[in-house]
Amino acid sequence: MTFYLAFFQLLLILPLAIILIATPYWTRKTESFGVTIPEHMYDDPFIKHVRKRYVLHMSSVSILLILVLTVLFMTFTLNEEIAVTLSITSVCILIIVGFLYYLFFHKQMKRFKKEHVDTTEKKQVVVVQTTFASEKKTHSNAWFIIPFVLIVLTIIFTYLNYSLFPNQIPTNFNLSGKATSWMDKSQATVLFIPLMQLYLLVIFMFVNIVIRTAKQQTNPNTPKESLQKNVIFRRRWSGFLMIFATLLIAMFSFLQYTLVHPVSMSIQSSIYIGVTVFILVGCIYLSYTMGQGGSRIHIDTESENDQTDFYGDDDKYWKLGMFYVNKNDPSLFIEKRFGVGWSVNLARPLIWILLGLILGFSIVLILFVP
Repeated sequence: MTFYLAFFQLLLILPLAIILIATPYWTRKTESFGVTIPEHMYDDPFIKHVRKRYVLHMSSVSILLILVLTVLFMTFTLNEEIAVTLSITSVCILIIVGFLYYLFFHKQMKRFKKEHVDTTEKKQVVVVQTTFASEKKTHSNAWFIIPFVLIVLTIIFTYLNYSLFPNQIPTNFNLSGKATSWMDKSQATVLFIPLMQLYLLVIFMFVNIVIRTAKQQTNPNTPKESLQKNVIFRRRWSGFLMIFATLLIAMFSFLQYTLVHPVSMSIQSSIYIGVTVFILVGCIYLSYTMGQGGSRIHIDTESENDQTDFYGDDDKYWKLGMFYVNKNDPSLFIEKRFGVGWSVNLARPLIWILLGLILGFSIVLILFVP
């Protein structure tokens, strides 16, 4: 196995491990393992202990998996299929273990809240910022014109160079960018990559809409500051999303170019790894510097209400602290409870329609390739 391929396989698990390990510290201070808590209890000795135990366990599992993969890659001559299988299996193990640890500590937090948080005396409030709707929370979808132009140029390149394409068109690639299956050349098959690009562009534009329209979550004690942080949080992720889209679609355009004008595998691998590293490091950096909803962002604002007896408790709508189901809430998209990002309101029929459409188009695209 080449150094590039081994390094790429480890890229699968290392960023995921970092994200899973750090998640309790990136989540809002009003939520701990999917359970709502008053913000002033974030530094409670027990809650701090729970976070540290989770980090310790996840770190141990992650280090063990990475060491095992590294030893296997350095000791044995593994073919690409086995290497990819080992890496994907390790990722699945890490996700499953992370979820099981989360459930364990989620139950501990529910028990702790029941015994130590008197919700009957707390003032549970919901703050609605009427100015939030008018805020420019994301960058315009018009900026996606840049990757769209790349797609158009790729299509033009494809038609102008149709005769130069090989008789066998690769339609599936492994994680190192090497083709693993092919189809006979036709006008449809040479357009497979541009079709994939268009599909990805639509998904990116949809995600940007989700970022803009997702339900606002406000800290009742500092509503103005919370609003500012949330706007910054969304705009930065929106901007990064557009960079992500442009790089990924450009990478697919480069892949289409190499079908006509071959480029050495070392150069291809370097480009693929470089783009992957940039995207993963960007995700980790934004998560670390901003936290969920901008909770880690520091801004200088005038002093607001510093009371600590205000909080919004909607735990009954969060199944296992992760899945939001509230038929009385018209919102389609909401912030994740545990981690950084957004989730959906599973009680809204439109969500299931949207998810069905996305899955349906994915299946059609897969069926396009035998």
